[in-house]
Amino acid sequence: MKLRIGLDIQHLGRTGKRAGDMGAAPDLDGDGYPDHTEALLTPRIALGALEFLHAAGQDVFLFGDGEYHERHARSDAARLHVHLALHLNAGKGDYGAFFYHPESPKHNGAELARCLSDEWARVAGEILGRPLACRAIRSSASDWTRNAHYTIKGLGRRTTPIGICCEPLFLDNPDHAPLTTGGALHMCGEALGMGILEWARKTHTQGATRGTA
Repeated sequence: MKLRIGLDIQHLGRTGKRAGDMGAAPDLDGDGYPDHTEALLTPRIALGALEFLHAAGQDVFLFGDGEYHERHARSDAARLHVHLALHLNAGKGDYGAFFYHPESPKHNGAELARCLSDEWARVAGEILGRPLACRAIRSSASDWTRNAHYTIKGLGRRTTPIGICCEPLFLDNPDHAPLTTGGALHMCGEALGMGILEWARKTHTQGATRGTA
């Protein structure tokens, strides 16, 4: 079956009070200028995922403008199966995180987040030359995951589109620097594509999601 997958380059293209938002921009060397800017790197993840999924015969939709609730509405109107909110983390952690909606059935949100996490852990470990802990995390509007929850709260409550907030690395952790290169980010996108296809294989998408025409 052909999947319909949304790749959402978040921060980029926001309007209103958040116009110009580019996400995390840490200054690691203290020279007064950001070493990385989140919304300039996540498009490379999107490209990696797009190329991989297109080659696999899947339909891919790109999102890069409007407020998040508007993107969620467009994703729902297009009857997508999966919607990835693409981010990069800050806070000097040493893990990758994939957040799913608390109301999503286990075979959807939790399982998809787990498949994405497993594939990225494998690829990131090869790039780093050491294991990277990656987690599938239930988001909530009322705890430390609330920012991640906000990026997907209009998606995947009981059916599709299944929203996942992807935070695969920490921009302000110097040990994650090898993961921020163009090649590594492209590989991250490929890993996310692999995770989606593995989820579809495991859960027999036809029976697990809505809109299987």
